[in-house]
Amino acid sequence: MKKLFSVFAVLIAGVLLSSSLFAKAEKSENSNTMFSELKMLEGNWMGTHKTEKGEEEVPVNFALSSGGSILVEKMFAGEKKEMMSVYHPAGETVLMTHYCMLGNQPRMRLSKQSGKVFQFKFQDASNIGKKDPHMHELKVTLEDDRHFSQEWSFYENGKLANTEVFHFVRKK
Repeated sequence: MKKLFSVFAVLIAGVLLSSSLFAKAEKSENSNTMFSELKMLEGNWMGTHKTEKGEEEVPVNFALSSGGSILVEKMFAGEKKEMMSVYHPAGETVLMTHYCMLGNQPRMRLSKQSGKVFQFKFQDASNIGKKDPHMHELKVTLEDDRHFSQEWSFYENGKLANTEVFHFVRKK
């Protein structure tokens, strides 16, 4: 009987501990409202942006991963020019790492949020020298549940070279 009671006590303690851990994980994830707002991007989108040759279609997919703790963006998935950006909460803010087709990985920190506009600014990077070309800033505007836009600022030789603007519509 003592053995049965001990096993039962261990089981109850395990259930309480795991419930407590899940509650803490859920609380920390939900306490970052900025990241929670970005999660609305989960799904498939089709975008456009202007190029020298006209307008180009840009497929993008957002998926939650790692227990909902990261938001993974894939632009041009499956193509040679595929790029990925990973967003995750970092305390009271959000960090984003952009895995660029240029072979570098700029990391940006959410510096400002105003309503549904999120401004990410360069923090640091891998595989970049001071004057190497790279994405340096990102502005995400959540227009409604079916539309959003991105403005990517591209730096070269230590200064702004151009800004690419993308407009996206959610696919059904």
